[in-house]
Amino acid sequence: MLKSSPFESVHRQLDARFGEYAGWSLPADFGDPKAESHAIHELCAVVDLSSFGRIYLKGGSTKDILNGVFQQKSGSFAEDSWVWAKGVFDGDQVLCRVLRLNGDFVVLTHPEKTQK
Repeated sequence: MLKSSPFESVHRQLDARFGEYAGWSLPADFGDPKAESHAIHELCAVVDLSSFGRIYLKGGSTKDILNGVFQQKSGSFAEDSWVWAKGVFDGDQVLCRVLRLNGDFVVLTHPEKTQK
């Protein structure tokens, strides 16, 4: 059985077309991918990340540890911002999103990489 987001009923009300991704039933699109892309890049959009793994980190040396774990980053771990970060775990490259907020960090892993 596929896992589903707590927001599935909201997605259905918005006429989402669903697909399977890494054991999850997730919205594939809402009928007009071009308009969705425009909203994300030019307006305002909400993205459901329920299927992503989360790791919460805090403490004085956390930034140094993350810099050691992730060999490639799309930027620095600046306060109140996201960066893409790539690390290698058990020989597998894992791409994550890392948020720094109030000095603490949240690492989001893609659904198929939550065990890494």
